[in-house]
Amino acid sequence: MSWLKAPGVTKGNCAEPCKSDAVCVLLGGNNSCLPEKDVLKLSINGVMLDWNSVAIGKSTNGQWQHIAVDLAKWSGQGIAVAWEFNSVNGQKNKFEGIYLDDIRIESVCANTTDKDLTCDNSKKCKDDANVCTTDACTAFVNSSNGAGLCFADKIASCCAAVVDCNDANDCTIDACSKATGAVQGSCKNVPNAANLQCCKPENLLKDSFDNGDSTWTKTETSNAVKWQTDPKGGVGESPALHFSDAAYATYDDQNIAPKGPAGIICSKPIKLPSGTLYNIASFQIKLSTEWDNVPADKYKNPVIPDEPKIDEFKVLVKTAGQYCGAVACKPPGTGTPAGLWSSDTIAGTTKGAWLAVTVALDKFAGKEVQLCFAFETGDSQGNKAQGPLIDDVSVDITCTDKPCTADAQCTPGCGKCQTGLCQDKTCLCTAILGCCANDAACDDADTCTDDKCAADACTHTLNNPTCCSNKTVVDEPFDKGEGKLPVGWKSAFLKGAPPISGGKPYSTLIGWSVSPVKTKSGQYSLYFGTNGVTYNAGNEVPAAIVRSADVEIPKNGTTLLTFQLYLSTEWNPPANNPNFVFKAPPEPIYTDRLRIGAYDVAVADVAKASAWWWNSYAIEGSTNGKFQSVVIGVPDDWKGKKVKLQFEFDAGTVSNNAFEGVFIDNLQLSTLCTAPDCIADKQCAPVKPDPCKKYFCSKDSNSLTFACLTDFKAGPGCCAPTTALAVQTFEGGTLTGSDWVPSGNSNLAKWQVIAKKYGNGKYEAYFGNEAAFNYADGTSMVQGSLTTQTGVTLSFDAKNGAFLQFKLFADIEEKFEEFLIRVTIPGTTVKDEVVWSHKNPADFSFAKEAKVLVDKKVDLTKYKGKGAILIEFFFSSQDGSKNDKFQGIFLDDITIAEPCL
Repeated sequence: MSWLKAPGVTKGNCAEPCKSDAVCVLLGGNNSCLPEKDVLKLSINGVMLDWNSVAIGKSTNGQWQHIAVDLAKWSGQGIAVAWEFNSVNGQKNKFEGIYLDDIRIESVCANTTDKDLTCDNSKKCKDDANVCTTDACTAFVNSSNGAGLCFADKIASCCAAVVDCNDANDCTIDACSKATGAVQGSCKNVPNAANLQCCKPENLLKDSFDNGDSTWTKTETSNAVKWQTDPKGGVGESPALHFSDAAYATYDDQNIAPKGPAGIICSKPIKLPSGTLYNIASFQIKLSTEWDNVPADKYKNPVIPDEPKIDEFKVLVKTAGQYCGAVACKPPGTGTPAGLWSSDTIAGTTKGAWLAVTVALDKFAGKEVQLCFAFETGDSQGNKAQGPLIDDVSVDITCTDKPCTADAQCTPGCGKCQTGLCQDKTCLCTAILGCCANDAACDDADTCTDDKCAADACTHTLNNPTCCSNKTVVDEPFDKGEGKLPVGWKSAFLKGAPPISGGKPYSTLIGWSVSPVKTKSGQYSLYFGTNGVTYNAGNEVPAAIVRSADVEIPKNGTTLLTFQLYLSTEWNPPANNPNFVFKAPPEPIYTDRLRIGAYDVAVADVAKASAWWWNSYAIEGSTNGKFQSVVIGVPDDWKGKKVKLQFEFDAGTVSNNAFEGVFIDNLQLSTLCTAPDCIADKQCAPVKPDPCKKYFCSKDSNSLTFACLTDFKAGPGCCAPTTALAVQTFEGGTLTGSDWVPSGNSNLAKWQVIAKKYGNGKYEAYFGNEAAFNYADGTSMVQGSLTTQTGVTLSFDAKNGAFLQFKLFADIEEKFEEFLIRVTIPGTTVKDEVVWSHKNPADFSFAKEAKVLVDKKVDLTKYKGKGAILIEFFFSSQDGSKNDKFQGIFLDDITIAEPCL
């Protein structure tokens, strides 16, 4: 603090100018130059410049500030630059200190390249034409004519286009939010909440203190006033944390006067996962202090500058042995830092009401932390209030920071022909189908229609009643939203109760999302389920519907809805049961049913607006472990209507729901003027169908070409898919007791089970050093094998194939290192036979599949009937070079499946 801010000290009028690090004050009637404390000085070749931080008030007020020095007088000389800071004494030093950055010593030439870098009193800085920068002159601190350098400082969060918002984080969706007609907007970096590799909503800590506070640790300065559980102090007179005396009345303790009570209470340690966004601590607080009767506009804490604050509650995090707040960390016993949240934001009191508070914890992602609440009275006076009460504490990965709950919240920020949309708890503005400002906005790319805009609405009139043009109205690969539902799509849980639930409502635990777990092409697919593994909701029936944005169905031609479907339900043909025969349950009973249709947006009656065109019983309830093309003909009475496509999955019961669920990819709504070879499965069945085959109409994924295909199905005398090696998910958390045995030459870089990083569930197998996520250990070469503990016997049935299947994330060198899969059959000549290699382009496309979670499949059919086989995953770095530059190998969901050929 400057002398001029001290009590009783005023600015003086000294006869001789004071030095730059001193200030003239009038003290006791005398003018004196008093040296300032806490001054930053700069010297060149040991000589102090006639400038120091006193010139800028000894503070940059929490911001970065440019400092420029003219070095012209030292031209042609070698120079040594030094910074010196002196606090003078040990008093009032509880501040952050000084940060220096972007230190540069450079020459600026008076040529066309550098002429715009300099400025003075008459020469202003040139506008760099960037709407997101402030172009300003920073004068040299050792110049008197205003000469200096031009800096174009970026305005925080400002953007002109989405490229300005790149935060170099693959797990966020970057957007530049601009008002209609504006040239400048604000960056938003929204978590890719649907990408399970990035962010999955999850609760990490929940405590309402119904069972006390025994899992919390406390540090207090008073024997009489402590953090404790108040049995009726919480919301609705439930238990709550309370910093108070034994009677839960006040936080007064005159035995330690003039000091006042203070205390910190911290939760049990929790690990905030790396790479997550919007890690949020939330709680309810009721805070009664000596600020209760002070108007909010009169709140000033501390009352006297540089003195302790009075009755402050704050939120901290304890990590690595230190208490951490908004900007700093401090070890215990040295005071507490400024909080992540402080009662300063509510003028020190809630005035007897409960208040919900959320606090961002993102800066601690990847660390083990304890959530801490601190209350510091500051003195022994005015401590007769009730103090802080805390209830409903939770730490969550929310994947959204400011969630919306209804479309109406979003509409005010949208322009003409736009409507607000609350999607994935985030506000969006979407185009209103058919709304227009001119004829050009109505162009539907159909040569058969005359497109006009009248009264802000589009009309599309057929040029000729029989005119038809091939067109694709919807082309949705589910990749455009980078892990979110496509714009305008909405998922909702089914209302009411399923027919055989006893009146219990549908579950609200499992819905539709976009998932990277299983795709036909690209990175994402539409998905019903959880983690790509199950749709089991415990004792509740899972069911949900998802509807598309508005789409207008063409009036002429044959319109088809096509997509790739992976459907895994209880209708999957049971392994090792060739006599299974699908039989749909009688209406109104249904089990694990997917149905697809449309919703007429022009019909007010919700019950009459929906129609269903197809359901999964048409394909016997399952696609048997693979993607299958589905073709649905749009009924003629839906032509010309504005609709939402709708997809509904209903498990029907609480049992047998531990299956993968529904994946839909490559969705298209197309109109063909010439009817294709097939538009329905029934057209593909011969007069005398084979009872062991399914017949279906299929669309080529790359063109509007349709053909009839067949697939095997279960039944008496038919092939049944089997499993030679059950799926290994490593959910036991260790290799011990699993089907796999590790070996290798390193104690650091080795095969092990780790918490999920790229795979499914909570755990996966990994080759590398978990502490560093590379495979360097100081040796010249590391290698290791992961091998099945016992031999696997493949089916002898010629109708079945045999395929090793697994999920792989490989981050290794492309050419020099080796990652192989080898087969050994004990007692035979088959030993370490390579069946897959990351160097073989037929096995692994390094350009497309490296550093991406992919599903791999290895044909083992040739080993049928040759004995029990051992499967080995083998990795060798070959040398010690660059082993610290790559993460290693991640494996999950290893199985040997034996499908029907």
